[in-house]
Amino acid sequence: MTRGGGFTLIELLVAVAIFAVVSVIAYGGLTTVMDTRERVDTETARLASVQTAFTVMARDFRSATPLRGYRDRRGDPQVPLHADDETLMLVHGGRPNPLGRRRSHFERIAYAVRDGALVRERHTMVDSPYEPQVARTVLLDGVTEVRFRFLLDDWRATWPPPASADTEVPVLPRAVAIRLRHPDYGVLRRVFLLP
Repeated sequence: MTRGGGFTLIELLVAVAIFAVVSVIAYGGLTTVMDTRERVDTETARLASVQTAFTVMARDFRSATPLRGYRDRRGDPQVPLHADDETLMLVHGGRPNPLGRRRSHFERIAYAVRDGALVRERHTMVDSPYEPQVARTVLLDGVTEVRFRFLLDDWRATWPPPASADTEVPVLPRAVAIRLRHPDYGVLRRVFLLP
């Protein structure tokens, strides 16, 4: 009996079985790669939100002005940067005015934790205590605590520091340190130099 040039049934079954095993291994590897990519993309987005929050704060602190204070809700004058260890209020310049409207280029910015998020509040009218146009932006979700410290000759918990008769206190500190507590990242610290 002469054998033909084709494959036997057993050879075909072995080839199909090998192909099936290779396909299962390849599919498992592809699934693992896709899951890993999804986790990396999620973590990258979360880290980008932290970096964006610090970038916005750095921009605000760089443009802080010692020239213009603000009035609080009672109408009392305040220094350009006023803060305790959990809330910070500052006046900064550089507000864009592309249409050339008659308005100040100063604005008042506040940072605080509200409802589990680091929030930036932008008051376009520096002295208005009943401002209807407060723009609130969530900079970073999941923040459970924020603490500010202010550098003069040493680090202080509030600004402005108490004035004494023999020393003159500058309007702005040399630097502001922020410490955030986040459930995923632990404690995040950043120091911003002021002009």
